[in-house]
Amino acid sequence: MVKAIYRLDGTFFQEDGEKLFVNDKFPFSDKTDWNVNSDMVRYLVHTKTDYDKLPTVTRRNLQALGIELAQCREENMGLTRITLAKKIGLSSGFLAILEQGKVLPIDLTTKVWKCIHKVKGFVLPFP
Repeated sequence: MVKAIYRLDGTFFQEDGEKLFVNDKFPFSDKTDWNVNSDMVRYLVHTKTDYDKLPTVTRRNLQALGIELAQCREENMGLTRITLAKKIGLSSGFLAILEQGKVLPIDLTTKVWKCIHKVKGFVLPFP
């Protein structure tokens, strides 16, 4: 498995220096094209091993977070995932991963939380 290296400028690279994500600003983007799907698949592939190592309670909390976010998006705001992603400043691909509860806790940065809290009616489902 190739280890991803995250740089502070927001780019992801593999250990050999090859760029890992097509979109340099993942997870913050409003693109809705092939690049989003490509970034989403790369993220899931490169984080699967780490995700599987998470304790069950952490995975369940991430899933609860995703369910709460999806319900707020659908019920309180009545928006599609792409529309909400543009509105709050996250990539629609990252938002899809987040709603499925497959985001690593380390990727829930302060900047990501600020975007999430823009969702009307959102309340953390765990302490």
